[in-house]
Amino acid sequence: MSIMRKPESVDLLQRNVRIAKGFSQAARSYDNYAGVQEDIAKAALSLINSKSYRHGLDIGCGTGRHTFALTEFCNRVTGVDLAAGMVAHAQQRYSDIKFIEGMAEQLPIEPNVIDVVFSSMALQWCVNPSQVMKEIFRVLKANGQASLAIMVEGSFDELARARILAGQPKANNSLVAGATWQDAARSAGFKKVQMDTREYCVHFNHVLPLLHSIKYVGAGTLVDSATTNQFIFTRRDLNRLNLAYQKDATRDGKLPLTYRVCHLIMEK
Repeated sequence: MSIMRKPESVDLLQRNVRIAKGFSQAARSYDNYAGVQEDIAKAALSLINSKSYRHGLDIGCGTGRHTFALTEFCNRVTGVDLAAGMVAHAQQRYSDIKFIEGMAEQLPIEPNVIDVVFSSMALQWCVNPSQVMKEIFRVLKANGQASLAIMVEGSFDELARARILAGQPKANNSLVAGATWQDAARSAGFKKVQMDTREYCVHFNHVLPLLHSIKYVGAGTLVDSATTNQFIFTRRDLNRLNLAYQKDATRDGKLPLTYRVCHLIMEK
């Protein structure tokens, strides 16, 4: 007898498989293209109170370089990532750190054991902010804190506008507002929740390297669409998109790409 699954459960499974595959494929190229991601992570790290912690957790650890940064003020650090390829790559680079494959909505961590949670540019892939915040609250010790950097609504607006002008289909995932994440943190039970929304803008000479900056960090996987690849272009399509993008170009002809990021600082 076959086991019946709810349609939404199957969809979530397929969604996570897509995301994990995209980031696993980008494991070796990620650090070479993740300049703005590095800036965002450094900002999130700087918001953690400067003191010593017993156990730190990095959710969406990727290649592990920011997990390693946590070792500067944590005696023990654990990294968790949905992508098996990222976990393997991180473990190979940082053999003294424990890396685990897992999802933010169901952390493979015991309750009340973490002193500080860090996450940068990963949680926007989750479909349930409330469940994510409940999990972070669950694993944190009393008075534990978290510093999260989450990509939110308003990101990549220039690229979305250019696609419309070029007559090309939507190729971006839906993002929720920062206030949604803030409300989820409060509902989870955090006694202190502070939010700071910042914009990080990078510039390119042409739309092709702009698209590569998304593709080669694994962030180009489409989960709101039937297609899995937004980077298949004819030369004509690419030129049309580049021309359409000129509407948002700077005076010196650079094409901007804006990341809108919600920085959340929370205390249990």
